[in-house]
Amino acid sequence: MASKFSRWFCLNWFRSESRIRVDAAESLFSFLNLGRHDQPVGLYSPPDLNAARDRFGANCGPAALAAVIRASIISVMPFFPDFPARTWTTAGDMRTALDRARVDYHETGNCSPEYGVALIQFGTAGMHPIAALKLTHWVAICGSFIYDNNWDGWLPMPIWEQVIFSEFQHRNPKIESWRVRCGMGFAGGCPAANYFPEQSRFPAGRPT
Repeated sequence: MASKFSRWFCLNWFRSESRIRVDAAESLFSFLNLGRHDQPVGLYSPPDLNAARDRFGANCGPAALAAVIRASIISVMPFFPDFPARTWTTAGDMRTALDRARVDYHETGNCSPEYGVALIQFGTAGMHPIAALKLTHWVAICGSFIYDNNWDGWLPMPIWEQVIFSEFQHRNPKIESWRVRCGMGFAGGCPAANYFPEQSRFPAGRPT
């Protein structure tokens, strides 16, 4: 059901917005592996999101890392030793996890990485810096495509905004914007640049 809905949603979005040819949309659907997990080619979605959540309380941080290094979430949990006692991932925690996983990465600051993980900051008017820390969310980035554990897969950024970001706004009506708070790029680059060069860059956020 999820795969059928994903395919229907993306193809109809592309057609209605006239952003991409239907044949290209079919290729994009295959590249994103919408509704599919643990695929050997294309973008990778970990197959064990629910099991890792039940066993370790795993959420966005471990899931984002697993998606980029093409591993199960349970297999990366040793890199996040504070779970399940503390079920959030700071930027420092992610750096430590990357070091433990021996990932070659570089800091991208407030810019999104070409291929890697990013800590998204949701913004509200007059937000206190301490309160801001509670409105963050880890995602994986490949060009202009984003992996979000709430979707359990990859999406083009405009669809992520329509589906996932809108859901965050529904849960918290004060959320007005999002931006990259902290990015970490991985060596090798995003394979999307070879297939879809027009969608090879993820924006830095949505301003208020």
